[in-house]
Amino acid sequence: MKKRIFIIFACFLTGCSLFPEGKEPPPLYTLKNTSVTSASPLHASLAIELPRSEPSLDTYRIGVTLLPYSREYIENGQWPEYLPKTLLEYFMETFTERWGGASINRAEDGLQTSYTLYSHIHDFSLYPSENGCTDIRLKISFKLVDFQTRRSIAARIFSKTVRVPIYTMEGITAAFNQGLHELTGETMGWIEEIVHKDKHL
Repeated sequence: MKKRIFIIFACFLTGCSLFPEGKEPPPLYTLKNTSVTSASPLHASLAIELPRSEPSLDTYRIGVTLLPYSREYIENGQWPEYLPKTLLEYFMETFTERWGGASINRAEDGLQTSYTLYSHIHDFSLYPSENGCTDIRLKISFKLVDFQTRRSIAARIFSKTVRVPIYTMEGITAAFNQGLHELTGETMGWIEEIVHKDKHL
């Protein structure tokens, strides 16, 4: 089992195909939240900044962490755009479904808003292990800032670890989507709590 998992990831990293001969895998793998529970409007507008990231994650390639402080990339698939832009689109779509389009805008549009949400991607990669299991680990920090005063209201780091169900690109993508769905759900609850408290100070 130990050899099997590392052979599989060696194939991913070196670009050899795990798919039937003559059938090319889809080149792009998307992050999409398919289950968003609507909530009451924020009663405030929120501008989403383009996330920042660790340099090794500032790419369209899907990261694999085999050793501490060392990151490789999967060759059989990639994100639609470089990761920060991919996550910005994910946040925009998810937050809009949660609170409605009137509450959400992009910071780059320069619109008047109540708050700005900053984020930093610390980890967003696969972690194969010698026991035959593989996880994806997500770690993203968020900071909510008052747009008018530039006052930092609150900051928090959210982390998720999800077991990859099957060693295919579809299984890997499903694990990323599950982890991001859970992490974003906790983030939205945190934002609602902070905005509610701030509005009643």
